[in-house]
Amino acid sequence: MRRTFFLLLALVWIPAVASSQPPSLQSIWTIHSSYGLARPWHLAMDANGNVYVADAAEFRVFVFTSDGAAVTSWTCPALDPLDFSPRGIAVSSDGQVYVTTPSPNGPAPFWVTAYTAAGSYLGPVGTMGSDAGQLGRPMGIAADASNHLFVTDTENFRVNVIDASGAPIAQWGGWGSGPGEFHFPQAIAVSPSGNVYVTDDDNQRIQVFTTTGAFITQWGSYGNAPGQFAGPWGIALDASGNVYVADASNNRIQVFSSTGQFLMQWGTPGSGPGQFKNPLGVAVGMDGRVYVADTFNSRIQVFAPLVTPTVRSTWGRLKTLYR
Repeated sequence: MRRTFFLLLALVWIPAVASSQPPSLQSIWTIHSSYGLARPWHLAMDANGNVYVADAAEFRVFVFTSDGAAVTSWTCPALDPLDFSPRGIAVSSDGQVYVTTPSPNGPAPFWVTAYTAAGSYLGPVGTMGSDAGQLGRPMGIAADASNHLFVTDTENFRVNVIDASGAPIAQWGGWGSGPGEFHFPQAIAVSPSGNVYVTDDDNQRIQVFTTTGAFITQWGSYGNAPGQFAGPWGIALDASGNVYVADASNNRIQVFSSTGQFLMQWGTPGSGPGQFKNPLGVAVGMDGRVYVADTFNSRIQVFAPLVTPTVRSTWGRLKTLYR
């Protein structure tokens, strides 16, 4: 009886851990290059499982099925082809596609553009500037269930929330390293519960907010240990609320719980299967498969869903089992 009691205590106090086994590689898609070298940047998925790729060096958006078959691609008819250098991409619940375009060759008349799922151009969203709702070099973009757009506004060091017409809803941030401040925010993701996750690149951390900008928590610091970052860029959430971060200069993907507990990581520098060269984007399908924009290898790598972490029973749960 005493031995059973001590075993139960061990189960209570050992923290939950995830499997250290990295997800298996399922496929690799090489991006067709017209301009010499593709640069898949950020990724998004629609309700049908199609994968949208913002390619900064190919100056276009590519669309694939979840298994890698090419569906379509497009550029922006309102911009010079070499000024359409898409970085962030999001698909709203009504199927519209939004792309951020921080033009590398000079100022563009607008920096967020909207399209149908088939690539038909719908027009610009928002205007340039630093006033409420205006954008200065937007990078990451995400859409919530109400089709509000959350945009990382890198030159203004803030998050902007706008509606589909560009009208301002909320904004927060400012330059700095304190809670709620940013130093070049990059990617952004919104959970179904309404939490907003932002990769704060030069501060080497993840920050979490409510949809109105109230600070919730943060984690990360510079380095290559688990939970540290060297250029956090892409970010995505799975159906369980786990947070996937493309840790670009460390050439790996890290996975955390919704509150920032480190769960696992995979990836090493290189060009072989399962290796990365500055991965900048990540997305998770409804089936749990993980899509990584292996940016400087000019490809997308697809991984199997993660093994569900083993969660130890709580003391309350054990009492109900053994009373």
